Amino acid sequence: MDMQTLNFDLVSTSFLNHLTIERGLSVHTIAAYRRDLVKFENFLNGRPLGEVDPQVISEFEVSLKSAQASPASISRINSTVRSFFKHAMSEFGVANPTFEMSPSQSKRRLPKALTVEQIMSLINAAYRESEPITLRDQAMIELLYSSGARVSELVGINIADIASVQSADGEITTLKLRGKGSKERIVPLGSFATKAITDYLVRIRPMLAAKSSKTNTALFLNSRGARLTRQSAWNMVIRTAKDAGMEAMCGTELEFVVYKDTYEEAWNKGYKNLIPVNQYNVDYSILGGSRIEPLLRRIRLSMAKAGMTVESVKGECNFGQHEIAFKYSMLYQIVITTSFIRTVLKKLPI
Repeated sequence: MDMQTLNFDLVSTSFLNHLTIERGLSVHTIAAYRRDLVKFENFLNGRPLGEVDPQVISEFEVSLKSAQASPASISRINSTVRSFFKHAMSEFGVANPTFEMSPSQSKRRLPKALTVEQIMSLINAAYRESEPITLRDQAMIELLYSSGARVSELVGINIADIASVQSADGEITTLKLRGKGSKERIVPLGSFATKAITDYLVRIRPMLAAKSSKTNTALFLNSRGARLTRQSAWNMVIRTAKDAGMEAMCGTELEFVVYKDTYEEAWNKGYKNLIPVNQYNVDYSILGGSRIEPLLRRIRLSMAKAGMTVESVKGECNFGQHEIAFKYSMLYQIVITTSFIRTVLKKLPI
């Protein structure tokens, strides 16, 4: 095919069809790609694709900066152009002028910390006089704020994990937290959190504990007298944030181990001596997922259709272990979707 007469619309249509059919991207994502391509086509102003070289690509980026496009927008458009020429080279033999184009690094925004006023609003919103059990919720919010604990650590706290020690400045209340990898740490608790926990222990917990015939060492109990689950704690945080006029968001990651064995083979082996897909342990290995890319691709596309944006996929430290990280999104959506996908993952064959 003559590169001088190759039609931009032909290549762009082929590229967008590839994104739609083969990669299964959403309508909104396709629309974003199309808008970026229109900007690039307008810049070329009829110039044949065969005449586009690294200098033209550089000039295009300069034009975007001159138009005061944001760094994030420039990064996205550049990514679109790179993908476009990669497809053009594969399908039409067009020389790829973006090989020398280094991916621009857009600044990643750190989550903004809540103000003292917002924290007070959360704490106050957690308690409702008509529902005495919400004294527990208020104590949980106070503890999260005072200790910096994760929700998973919060629900794992036992009564015996709270202790008092004497110091030169007087009595200090401490809390033992169990984090990832069963690692323990001791953190001090502020006076407000200590008082909130004491109120809960005196006024509410005995009533909750009486609803179960079993003795429970957990600090925070549910309405049936059992240890509060992580999902219930999340729901409480979401509800409290909504009542305080806030929108709860979070990021998350899925970690899982993939074996070559089928369920039947694993059953016959008594779930012992299973063969992991990767038999090397390189933590944060970018290429760690290459052997099971078809499976990881199905997971990524499924999560994208569920409205969750995949940030990264990489190998983890254990044999056959992988991790998929997701961008910050609505907390409720994250909790529901990840709970669902954890079940679905077990059903997907490699």
